[in-house]
Amino acid sequence: MNILHCDQKFVLEVFNQAVSAISNDIDMHILMSLSKFGQKDDREFNLGALVGTEGVINVSYHAGVNVSPLDPSIDLFWSRFGLQEVVGRRGNLFPVYSMAEVVNFQSNIDNKEMDLDVLLKQVFKDDGATVNFVQLYATTPHCHHSPAVIHPVSRVITLCDLHIQKHRSMIAGHATWYIEHMEDLARKTLCRVGLRMEVVLLDNQDGLGLRNVVHIVASYLSQSLGDVFAAKKGMGGFFSSWKAFQLELSLEELFFGRVVGKYSRQFAAALGVCPSSLNSLTRIKGFLGLGQVGSASVGESPPPLEIWLRDDVQKSRVERIFGLSDCMDAGHVVVGEHLLRILMSDLYGRNDRLPTQSLQGPERPIGNLEGCRTVREFSREVSQRKGFGYPHTFGRALDIVTSYSVDPVPCLESAFSKLKYFPSIRYWDEKRHCKAKWNFKDYVELHKPTELPSAASRAASYCGEICARME
Repeated sequence: MNILHCDQKFVLEVFNQAVSAISNDIDMHILMSLSKFGQKDDREFNLGALVGTEGVINVSYHAGVNVSPLDPSIDLFWSRFGLQEVVGRRGNLFPVYSMAEVVNFQSNIDNKEMDLDVLLKQVFKDDGATVNFVQLYATTPHCHHSPAVIHPVSRVITLCDLHIQKHRSMIAGHATWYIEHMEDLARKTLCRVGLRMEVVLLDNQDGLGLRNVVHIVASYLSQSLGDVFAAKKGMGGFFSSWKAFQLELSLEELFFGRVVGKYSRQFAAALGVCPSSLNSLTRIKGFLGLGQVGSASVGESPPPLEIWLRDDVQKSRVERIFGLSDCMDAGHVVVGEHLLRILMSDLYGRNDRLPTQSLQGPERPIGNLEGCRTVREFSREVSQRKGFGYPHTFGRALDIVTSYSVDPVPCLESAFSKLKYFPSIRYWDEKRHCKAKWNFKDYVELHKPTELPSAASRAASYCGEICARME
């Protein structure tokens, strides 16, 4: 917790009272840790006035210095090849602004002896002190606030709003905050960069120096991410989902030097944004590069769902509806095929091995025949019913189609016209809840308005009407 200067004495007295109240008979050694870190306070800090120095076991202090060039038109960075020879192996090097030749360094936090070069130790080491931690970094806008959700923008697009309203609002808020944070970092790239020597970049008279280039690139990436989010929020789609995912990775590499999330690292190189991978476009070109959007996918698969989902049912729901928005401009026939596949996947509870061929006839599938319906009548019925909520995705698919000003009834009619039989859907469960389901044994016969249904289907329809009237 952050304690004000005037409250330090009171808080420490409370801690001392708590320690004194503990029984001395217990086999436990009590240690108290006092930290004063990152406070911009020029007043003298007297440790002896706060604690008894006779019981102090160890004291460590943090010292930092800003290094700025005499020429204000110069930006200073650490060189990767220069640091690799002096910092040793007990630490991590992070790219800066996605440039493979420029890095930040952070040593390991394990209290083990560091393997720094002798000359570098002489720079840091004070008489009688031990160096426990070293950071060498450029003063770039690389502030990283750990998000509650990893890659929230691509998550909102990929998951197609299949969650409840409260959860949808929450992850949409995370995505909006993420875009605003990246836009704020992009605006700060116009500030001067100060650090050590090694790599010296001088602005030219045309205003195309480092800061101007980085600012243009960062602004383009953040604005593109915001545009994709505004246009495809909750709609899914291969290009929009992978594009948002690639832009998030590129912004994280640009500002933080690494992507967020362990599942995302293997995709950064394939998408071209990883400066440390030898096969990445960024490493080859020397600066941030964006590869083909689909270069990290297998077929038309979505971005890695393991980042956001753990439930297999939720993953299959997303995979079921993910590519629907990509076919909205392809006509009623293609849209109808996608809707039919989503509906059958909901009813059969799986996304593959759907028995489409057996439903085309002429032989009836194994089961009971409950009646007959016209294709148009059945299409209108499944489009207007409200029972396709969780775990179904057909209801959300109808919302996506309608949002593109496409009537789902003609689309379904073109798809159902190729089938002879279809599962008989019940829209109410045993407790009279509005929920579509199928018992895996009853079917209805579909026919066009100009065709006559079979005698068996007509007889089954009459029996059903008689039973309904008797009930």
